[in-house]
Formats: sequence, C-alpha cells, structure tokens
Amino acid sequence: MPTKFYTPYGWRGEKYEETKNLPLKEIAKLIRKEIKQKFPDVKVSIRTKHFSGGCSIDVTIKQAPFKIINPEWDYTSPYTVDKYTKEARELLKEIEKIVNQYRYDDSDAQIDYFDTNFYSHVCFDWELEKEELNF
Repeated sequence: MPTKFYTPYGWRGEKYEETKNLPLKEIAKLIRKEIKQKFPDVKVSIRTKHFSGGCSIDVTIKQAPFKIINPEWDYTSPYTVDKYTKEARELLKEIEKIVNQYRYDDSDAQIDYFDTNFYSHVCFDWELEKEELNF
C-alpha cells in the first residue's frame, strides 16, 4: 500500500516500515550494527536526542582507516577546494544512506511543514579533524 504524502517531496527508507514502531534507541542500535558490518575499521559514536521539535540520531565518525582532510584544503580556500578526501566523502555518503533507510521525511521548509520520524546528522569528530590539521 503506497503511503500518501502531504508534500510532493515525501520519501520513505526501505527499512522504515519494519522499524517504525521501535523506540529511537532501538533504531540507533540497528544503525550501529549495520555500520559495523559494512565498515569494520570505522569507529562511530551514535547518540539519540529528544527535543520539543522531535528527535534525532546523530552519527559521529571517531576513527577512519584513511586520511579524511584533503591536503590541498585550508581555511583560506574553503569554497574552492573540497575539505574532505574522496574516501571521506564516500564514507559520509554511505553512512547517511544507512541511516536514511530507517527514516521517512515529508517536510517542505518553504511552507513551514516538517514531518519526519527523526532527524539525522552524520559528521566527522572535530578532534579527528583537528588532529589531521595539526592544531
């Protein structure tokens, strides 16, 4: 049965239906397990948050088996050179795909309408970035 969305931008991840009634922490555990299976050499921190506008699952990459900062990038050229290496960008993209399998989103900021089971954010740990930048 297709889900009807309020906006034309609505989408649903392929694992949303089977996990939609699970608590947020249980979904986070499934995401962690899937990341560990796909990327055994990557260390992540996964945190859940509940707030007045909803809830979120935030994934922070703490360790990766390769350099994440592009050696050509610096603070003087933040818009002309990619900050992250190709491998780092691919890792971010793949982890976002894993997280989004468990989400649905039918939001449209232009009409101030937000409807999602949870928000998400995937990033590298600032200490990992700082270490590679030699600060």
